Amino acid sequence: MQQYPTNPFPTYSQLGPPPRRSGPNRGLIIGLAAGVIVLVLIGLSVFHYTGPTRTVQGFLNDFFVSSNAIDAYHQLCPDTQAKVSINDIQTAVDGVKAVGTTIDISGVTYSLVDENFFGDAHVLVGGNISVTINGQKQTAPVTGLNNQVTLHSAGLGWCIETTPT
Repeated sequence: MQQYPTNPFPTYSQLGPPPRRSGPNRGLIIGLAAGVIVLVLIGLSVFHYTGPTRTVQGFLNDFFVSSNAIDAYHQLCPDTQAKVSINDIQTAVDGVKAVGTTIDISGVTYSLVDENFFGDAHVLVGGNISVTINGQKQTAPVTGLNNQVTLHSAGLGWCIETTPT
């Protein structure tokens, strides 16, 4: 007579330890994920670091070249926005456009003076600006008592607190 096991299904202790699920690719996946995270953080840091100069350049382009008072206004910090209105900026832009003036800021330079990653930054504006009135082009250096723009960190970007005088 043939004997049958009392329990036809093996128990956990009869099977041995559970199979290992990590395998050789687990370390590779963790390494790739960590590498991607590091690259994203570096990218955000570079983006934030170059932000002050790009913000000043964008403001001057919106104001002088594009004549877009609304975009220029939105690059100002809230404290500065409280001191000046969009209408004030639009009046200045319209005054430049009314006399048929075109302004070329391609010769303007932007140098980062200092930056506190989560605080303030200062950008020095220099180089040359070209103004064409009635077909007559004049180029002059960017000068003033203070060519330094103060910016504040605003989330991932920057806003302009003071502009050059």
